[in-house]
Amino acid sequence: MNKFSYILFVLGFVIFGSGCSKMPEYIVENFNPATNYFEGQDTVLLDVEIPDNIFEGIRIPFNGYFKINFDIRNNSGRDQRFYYKIFYKNESYCYPVNIGEGDTLVYNPLASENFYGSWKDVNDSFHSSGIIPSDGELYPVVDSFCIIGNPRDESIYFGKDEDETYPDQSKIEATIKMIENTPDWFKSIEEKAGVNKRSAEEQVFLDALWVIRNDRDNGTINNRWKRNPRAGIYSFKILIVNEDQMASIPGYIQNIGVKAGDTLYQDPDFFFAYDPINKTKDYTLIESEVCIKAKIKFDFSSGIYLDPLKFTSPSVDFKNVNSSCNVTEDLYKKAQIQQFFHNIDKNFVMDNVPLVKNLDEFTKEEYDKYTGYTEEEMVKDYIRISEEPCKTVAYSESDHAVVLKNPASSASNRRKENVGIQSRVGFTYGKITAKIKFPQMLNKENVWNGITNAFWLIYHEESGWNYRRPCEKLGYIPKSEIGKTDVRVPSTFYTEIDIEIVKASKHWPPTSYYNDVTYPGENDPDQEDDIIVTCTNWDLACNEPDSFNVGVFSVKHLDKKYYPHRWDHWYKALTMKYAVNHSNMFDRDYYFYQIDWQPDCIIWRIGPEKDQMFEVGYLDATVSNIPNNQMTFIVTQEYHHSEWWPTTPFKQEYIPYLSNEIIGKVYEVVIE
Repeated sequence: MNKFSYILFVLGFVIFGSGCSKMPEYIVENFNPATNYFEGQDTVLLDVEIPDNIFEGIRIPFNGYFKINFDIRNNSGRDQRFYYKIFYKNESYCYPVNIGEGDTLVYNPLASENFYGSWKDVNDSFHSSGIIPSDGELYPVVDSFCIIGNPRDESIYFGKDEDETYPDQSKIEATIKMIENTPDWFKSIEEKAGVNKRSAEEQVFLDALWVIRNDRDNGTINNRWKRNPRAGIYSFKILIVNEDQMASIPGYIQNIGVKAGDTLYQDPDFFFAYDPINKTKDYTLIESEVCIKAKIKFDFSSGIYLDPLKFTSPSVDFKNVNSSCNVTEDLYKKAQIQQFFHNIDKNFVMDNVPLVKNLDEFTKEEYDKYTGYTEEEMVKDYIRISEEPCKTVAYSESDHAVVLKNPASSASNRRKENVGIQSRVGFTYGKITAKIKFPQMLNKENVWNGITNAFWLIYHEESGWNYRRPCEKLGYIPKSEIGKTDVRVPSTFYTEIDIEIVKASKHWPPTSYYNDVTYPGENDPDQEDDIIVTCTNWDLACNEPDSFNVGVFSVKHLDKKYYPHRWDHWYKALTMKYAVNHSNMFDRDYYFYQIDWQPDCIIWRIGPEKDQMFEVGYLDATVSNIPNNQMTFIVTQEYHHSEWWPTTPFKQEYIPYLSNEIIGKVYEVVIE
């Protein structure tokens, strides 16, 4: 796919229907799609605020309208009305509207995913200018519009109103009681609890949460937040016709919520430029020379919501909640982030040395000694999450940042506990850039403290409205499937794009080098003071890409070569590694991390300042399936099992529990 940038159109470019040399029946001049924003510049940079009620969805401009203005000169010899329709389109993250060459150009089905719209009410077809006298004078026409979510009013994004979906305790208790009073249902839950090593009380609680989540989509309200406007550059066009010309405009242009041929939504740009039915071009189309560039910035001061539907246990201690971190209905509507609770598999038990130490004083010699502990001496444990929400996440007014804390352990309370936050406002595509002060990972002896710092994206919700594009060849392997499997599904909600900072080798095991890449280990040794920035796309083993591959292989972008790795044909992700000096990244007040997610590629960047970021990873659609559904961002400080990074010089089980609290700060996340 060609990478799209915006196009500056010539102001006043007009297509007339007659093709004759005589004076046209009408002339349109001075089209300005936003007179209240454009004052002589070609591009307006627009900071887009997220509304106080996140369920209203993102709106551009925030809480207002763009004011349209254009002038009509009626030369027809009769007073008449004219009819017009505005069109906007995100040009930064879109597919080309046509495929093929020459006379064989046809509509590109992927262009149906492009973000474009018109009037706020999709059924609002053409607006009327009112009667324009035929006296050769210019008459102004003024109107307004805004860019909103789900602009085609697609029913798949409908659901219940937010007032009906707030998951208060009474709703949870009523759902649990309903399940318990349904014998067959409750019996199946008891069986599931045994498999998952949970109590029946825990399992019925989790199933009740699933029922409540699933029920939220059963409604008739346009949940515009499920398909939010994209960041980036928007272009504008206005289509003008007289009453006689109206009949030549097809229904799917008059109403963008109507499918072309009842099969696909059609980006209007195809009709205007290529559609063979559009031969007479019996209308006037003006394309604006000006555009807007929208940037979405999250406001962490809006609070931190605790989502009961993400709790993993009915036993939750709320003693640490406060006005800015809570489960209240007020924060349910306005908080733009929530505490993130990792999914903990209690079947995945880890052996850990039974020691509590300050890792700042931990030496390599001590680590080597601890590897001699026998299995009987080790603690059988699993990685944990907080049982006291708001204890390990908080908004700091003085720092204007969210503070993340991995708690310290003591001899009587040993735990390796993950911590994180997740956005509650979803997005599709964009340069998602985070300014973060992650905690240091290596001490002065270059020994790892066991923490993996991560900035990543994940699917917004599991619901059908958020399924990714089907994998037509063999399908996706669900995330829940482990190891070699023949289980595949045509589509799924699961998407994930990661930056994970780990202590590991910059190389993969020698057995993974069997393509065009030679194992570089002996000639390119690891440095003790390096950490590894890993860049991952979870494509769920969809093998549609032409260059789908396993093992280590090479991908070139600009002047760099990257070396993605997939363990086998069933492995559900591709990962690249990039070595960075630990001090260069962590001995400073913050660092920038960016996931540049485009329709046809993903680029990973990091750097000490936003204007000093450099590439550390690249994948495109020729080697990996690129997600297209709505996602959210996550920032975490977490503990990984050694099996996840088999080339690490330090194994998690031989790193003692931390006697010192680990603190990180998230200052900013923007999407451009």
